[in-house]
Amino acid sequence: MLKALLHIRLLQFIRIMKELGIIRIIVFFVIVLLLAVYLNNAFSQNKKLSILACYICSATIHSLRKDKKFVAAVFEHPYLVYFTEYLVYTLPLLVLIVFATNLFYLILSLAGMFLISTVNMYHRKNSTASISLFSRLAKNENFEWIAGLRSAGLFVFLLWILALSLSFISYVSLVFAWIILLIFASFYEANEPLNMLVINEYGAKKFINNKLFSHMKNYFKVIAPIIILHGILNCELWLLTICFFTVNIFCFSVIILNKYATYKPAKYSGANIVIVMFILLSNLILPLLIFTVPFAIISYKQAINNLNFYLDDFD
Repeated sequence: MLKALLHIRLLQFIRIMKELGIIRIIVFFVIVLLLAVYLNNAFSQNKKLSILACYICSATIHSLRKDKKFVAAVFEHPYLVYFTEYLVYTLPLLVLIVFATNLFYLILSLAGMFLISTVNMYHRKNSTASISLFSRLAKNENFEWIAGLRSAGLFVFLLWILALSLSFISYVSLVFAWIILLIFASFYEANEPLNMLVINEYGAKKFINNKLFSHMKNYFKVIAPIIILHGILNCELWLLTICFFTVNIFCFSVIILNKYATYKPAKYSGANIVIVMFILLSNLILPLLIFTVPFAIISYKQAINNLNFYLDDFD
């Protein structure tokens, strides 16, 4: 049964590669290669980073995956399924850890991944009270936020409170801010049906500009208090804080552009998830912005051209 599941994951990977196309696949592997060189150097200088990277990867996948109930119903020991999958997903990272550090750090990484795999974290709908915490942000036209906050609103609120509470500790609140961005990125995984796209009767350019402005304004309201408080309490890191904030806003806008650059009504694209993960990584590994900046410009043009097919009547 486990072998069959891994085979399904392989088929999903092949489908994602086909969706990406040959040019994006080449760029994808170039980025992976550069990322490997960067991480190898980082792990050699600070071995603890290798464990942290492994934990972040497995914890991110584990928290965002939506098939936990299915896996728990089919397999007697679902945590073994999760752990096996995370071993496969993080194999390049584990190889880097072996070469850049030593066996001790590899064992610690594997032990942490196993513990993460045992955590039962199902996606549940929040109560009306928890949704109302962000009701002012989620206006009717911002359906991505309405749907996303319905399932993750309480978790985002707790992360937001933790980020503010721990702002006096350098970098900690910025890590929480990045996790919040990661959750918000998941709001844009699925494409809306065509009737929701055309409801405002905007042309393609007006639609994408309005979408960017409206959603970035929402995101700004959430993230600004964290950034401001971290900057005040950590004055020596003011430049880094401003840079982090600027890149954060930029990455969020690129995630929206990427969605509509490949938009197809009511479709879900696995390739977009891969692209979004690299966009989010460029917020942590700044050299990746070399790829993200031109990608943003291309995605904006592609989004308008793509949406023209559906919104041409409203121009």
